[in-house]
Amino acid sequence: MNNENIKVSVIMPNLNGMPYFKKAFDSVIGQSLNEIEIIVVDAGSGDGSDEYVKEAQKKDKRVKLIYSEKKSMGAQYNIGIKNANGRYIGFCESDDYIDEQMYEVLYEKAAEHDFPDAVKAGFYMFFTRDGKETSIRREALLPGNRGEYDKIININNTPGMYHRDTNIWNGIYNTDFLRTGNVMFNETPGAAFQDHDFAKIVDFLAGRQVCVKECFYHYRRDNDLSTAYKPNTSLFVLNEWEYMMDFMNSHNEIKDKYGDFVLVDFMGFFQGQYFKNRSGNVSLGFEDKVEHIKNKAYKYYLSLPFGLRAKCKTELKGKCEIDLFFENIDIYRELGDFKYKKHKEELKIVKELLSDKEKVIIVGAGELGQSLAMFLSINDYRGDVSFCDNNKNLHNTELMGLKVYSIEDAAEKFKDGFYIIPGSFKYYAELSAQLESCGADRKNIFEFPNIDMHECFEIKW
Repeated sequence: MNNENIKVSVIMPNLNGMPYFKKAFDSVIGQSLNEIEIIVVDAGSGDGSDEYVKEAQKKDKRVKLIYSEKKSMGAQYNIGIKNANGRYIGFCESDDYIDEQMYEVLYEKAAEHDFPDAVKAGFYMFFTRDGKETSIRREALLPGNRGEYDKIININNTPGMYHRDTNIWNGIYNTDFLRTGNVMFNETPGAAFQDHDFAKIVDFLAGRQVCVKECFYHYRRDNDLSTAYKPNTSLFVLNEWEYMMDFMNSHNEIKDKYGDFVLVDFMGFFQGQYFKNRSGNVSLGFEDKVEHIKNKAYKYYLSLPFGLRAKCKTELKGKCEIDLFFENIDIYRELGDFKYKKHKEELKIVKELLSDKEKVIIVGAGELGQSLAMFLSINDYRGDVSFCDNNKNLHNTELMGLKVYSIEDAAEKFKDGFYIIPGSFKYYAELSAQLESCGADRKNIFEFPNIDMHECFEIKW
């Protein structure tokens, strides 16, 4: 195939990706869009995965194999970008897989909208147990922005997209846009969180993006060898936080408009990883890196326009925490350690509550409810689980293989059921009152500690 005819170059970084690599690679080879090239950038595998690619090359001229001296997913992606010949670039990790029509649909959508800078879709987060795959569906846009599907958007008219989508592999990116804007990955060692900055920089620089409601990419969350599951993951977050601040400091026109986004985003992201890591063994020099980032982030904070500094305080969940981080990090650590310990204790209480419950009904079948269902499954809750929801379109359907009832039907059918309202204090009083009015026993209605779509795969009780 002539290089000029390539529509999408799919870049796959790999380092000993077996046993999952074959499924990932075959799902790319089998795309319904024929005009693609598959660029595997291997960092020195010794498990036979690179040999699998070599065999595929003999049968399919679209396959390329490049070796990287750096064991860095960011570096591998950058090599792929430099060697890509397609009009667009896509990414697929070696332990995930994609639906057959993904690149065909996204490229057709790009052509329909006069070839924008990026086209993004939703994705599935999945976990496999006993040979059965269970997925949570995650759309590309927040509920409040979902009227923007199939329209030209950017961060100016849809700022919620910045906080929503931190992933890269659920879309395609205009190659000229990436090269002209010098959009590259941070080349830190390992394979954790380098995609976070890339996705954010795309959001800041892209004048024209399109998001579609469909989901095509399957993101694996049961690979225990993933870097994201290893100790000191917050160190990876610190590296990316620094990279992002450097980008903003070199783009003052973006910083003066959206500089608060970076601080709020990474502060929240860092907290979630930091206190989890502190509960285990942190590496030598780790707290020195935290101190370095704290000082750099404080200078960054002071360089923001006053209005954005005020936004940082109001947008963070704990308004005082940013001040503590900058001014008294010892108290910040004590507060965070206390909150993390309290969260674990809350989960322990839930475990004890559920130990003798045969029927659990999750109130709300949205993303929080699905995250809770996934959490229960991963943590080996063996009772019967269903959803109930006020959305009439979901009644008598199934999500994640679980039945969805109306609240009225659930309360009538499961009078002795245990009702869990996931992490939504805003609606707890309203929903619990509705359940009681329908006949549910008040003592069997419980608010579950907030767990999001990522945490549900990582937290154990």
